[in-house]
Amino acid sequence: MKCFLLFFFLTTNCMGQVLTSKAEKLQKKNLQQYHAIETFAFKKWRSNDLKRVKEINDQVEAFLEVRRLVFRNFALDPACLAAVNKHSAKSKRKNPFHNPTVDWKKVLFDLQSILANKRN
Repeated sequence: MKCFLLFFFLTTNCMGQVLTSKAEKLQKKNLQQYHAIETFAFKKWRSNDLKRVKEINDQVEAFLEVRRLVFRNFALDPACLAAVNKHSAKSKRKNPFHNPTVDWKKVLFDLQSILANKRN
């Protein structure tokens, strides 16, 4: 019985450590961006694999939504760059989007706030 419970516990924990299809797609199509997000998640959750993978999935989702918003409305481009700079530390990378310190969830929140204020 103890072996069964241990096996059940291990399998349920392992099932939660899976990248979403969007994260896997970004990993294949834009490795630099994925690596930056992965580095951000590692720095935030070094020893917690479950939270690290969840953070990667959440950050990828936020990044893709930011990209969609900017492509939809190019007027957001300066606001997006300002939000990226606001929610990241300085980086040696030329492309600010590949900065491994960007918190894409906060960038998305800022852009959504700007859009909400424009509607009002």
